[in-house]
Amino acid sequence: MKNKEKIAELKGNTCKKKFCPFTRDPFEDCYCAETTTLKTWIVLYYCGGHFEECEIYRYKNQNQGNREVL
Repeated sequence: MKNKEKIAELKGNTCKKKFCPFTRDPFEDCYCAETTTLKTWIVLYYCGGHFEECEIYRYKNQNQGNREVL
């Protein structure tokens, strides 16, 4: 899927979902820790509602313990 298509798919859907609990205090390797224009759609997708699909979230959540969903 192209970036423009992905952003269009995300538009309107992200606000209905809960944010990743790591967005408040992200790890160095989190997508939201250092956002670039190339990673914008990734941040919107994973950090903005689909965090349970994110490999970083799954790894950190498993090893750091559960955090409250925002």
